[in-house]
Amino acid sequence: MVAQLHATQAQSSVALEAQYRLLEQREKDLQDREALLQQANEENEDRAEEYKLREEELRELRAELEEQGRQSNALYGLLQDQQREWQQATLVRQQVDSAIQSCEAALQKSATAEQQLIEKQKH
Repeated sequence: MVAQLHATQAQSSVALEAQYRLLEQREKDLQDREALLQQANEENEDRAEEYKLREEELRELRAELEEQGRQSNALYGLLQDQQREWQQATLVRQQVDSAIQSCEAALQKSATAEQQLIEKQKH
C-alpha cells in the first residue's frame, strides 16, 4: 500500500509537473502575444500620428489650392477687363484713324479747291 501510495504520488508529481510546464508554456505564449499586441498597438499609434500629419498636410494643400484658385479667378477677371479696355482702345483708334483720314481728305479737297481758285485768279 505504501508502494502504491508512492506510485500514486509519483504519478501525481509527474502530472503536476507536466501541468506546470503547460502553464509555463501558456504564460510564455501569453507574454509573446502581449508583446506582439503591444508592438501592433505602437505601430497603429505611429500610423495614426502619420495619418494626422498627412491629414494636416492635405488641409494645408487644400487651403493653398483654394487661395491659388481665388488668385487665378482674380487674374482672369483682370485679363477680361484688360481685353475689354484693349477692344475699346482699338475701336477708339479706328475712329481716330477714320477721323484723320476724313480730315486729310478734307484738307486735300481744300488744297485742291484753293489751287483751283489760285489758278482761276491768275487767268
